Amino acid sequence: MADSALKKKTTVSLFWSFLDKFGQQMLNFASMLILMNIVAAEDYGLVGSLAVFVAFSTILIDSGFGRALLNRKDLTQTDYTTVFYFNISLSFVLYLLFFFTAPLLGKMFHAPAITSVVRILFLSLIFNAFGLIHQTILTKKANFKGLT
Repeated sequence: MADSALKKKTTVSLFWSFLDKFGQQMLNFASMLILMNIVAAEDYGLVGSLAVFVAFSTILIDSGFGRALLNRKDLTQTDYTTVFYFNISLSFVLYLLFFFTAPLLGKMFHAPAITSVVRILFLSLIFNAFGLIHQTILTKKANFKGLT
């Protein structure tokens, strides 16, 4: 009986995980299509370059703590709370860093108009940081339906 329940939970989890990844890819594809129609070609390249900074910053914000929480067996609420506040704090620090260095990025890319784009685009760091610990908790519970 336990094997059958585990098999069912695994199958359901795999389905929701697949649906999550597929949905993310479709949303990324759709947003890129929309962005291609709105933004000029040279600006599209700049936004793509900034996306690398956003991706790197998101990895830095998590700092591997999410994986550490997944691997640890005996967790307390304090462990989750500590990582949550660390993620939030670091996301604000990084956002402020990019906010104030946005004019320098504009000079680096020879596009002063990119300053406002940086300041808006990097707000996603803060929003993503709020969800990182919740993703970890749902993954640990194998509740992939909650992740989609």
